[in-house]
Order: sequence, then C-alpha cells, then structure tokens
Amino acid sequence: MAVARRGLVLLLTAAGAASAQPRQEEPLRSLYGFAELQLRASRLAASRETREEVRAFATEMARWREAQLPRLQSFLEGRGIRDLQMLEDQETVWEGLQRLDFLALSRRYAEVQVQALELEIPGYERAVNHPEPAISALANEMLPDLRRLLDGAKRMLEAVGP
Repeated sequence: MAVARRGLVLLLTAAGAASAQPRQEEPLRSLYGFAELQLRASRLAASRETREEVRAFATEMARWREAQLPRLQSFLEGRGIRDLQMLEDQETVWEGLQRLDFLALSRRYAEVQVQALELEIPGYERAVNHPEPAISALANEMLPDLRRLLDGAKRMLEAVGP
C-alpha cells in the first residue's frame, strides 16, 4: 500500500511539475486537468459504495466542480487554449481509481483529493499576482472554495485513514 501511495504522490507531483513549464498555457492546462480529475473521481466515489464521509464530500466536490469546470473551460478557450483534457499523469491516476471499491476507493479518493488540491491551490495562488487582471480575478474567485474544499478533504482523509 505504501508503494501505491508513493506512486500516486509521484504521479500527482509530476502533473504539478508540468504546471511549472515556461509556456503560459501549460499551468492553465494543468489546473484544468486537476479539476477534471477531481470531478470524475468525485462522481465515481459518490456513485459507488464508499464510506459515508467520502460519499458526502464527493457529492459536494462534484457539485462544485460541475459549476467550476465549464467556467474554467470557457475562460481558457477565450484565451485560445483548446483541447482541454487531463494530462497523461492525471489520466493514469483516474484509471487507477476506477479499479477500486469500498474502503480502498474511499482511502485512495481521499488521498487523491488532498494531493490534487495541494498541487492545484499554489497554481491559483501564483495566478493572483498575474499581470492580466482577468487571470488574477479568476484566481481570487476560485481560491476561497478550493481552500475550504482542501480542509474538508483533509478531514475526510483523517476519517478514512488506517
């Protein structure tokens, strides 16, 4: 189990590292990918037999991401960034989640949410100081909810942990 967790951390870290690329669109693509991963993972956890804490958080996260993702997609497409999808590493994490059930899914889902949010939030924090006011405004709009969701994800992880 420790090896699987370490692999998950490495995958998410690699996806987060992709957001450090110098091309302006790469950080934005990575943020979109994190949002897509978390939406899919939340729908999965909410639809399967998982711990009650997980199902409740997953339902909340899915609702928030269902509203956030179209807004983010429209924002990015308005800047000429097309072909929005998860990055390869994010796809790999998603594929791994689909094979799990009950307690394994509950725990892995909680880990993925905490790790993805911990990588996603700094991307928005950096964007707060972006010279383009629209990017800064979007970051300021998203950050309070993302921080609140991270707090909830950490509580969920603690509740389902070994």
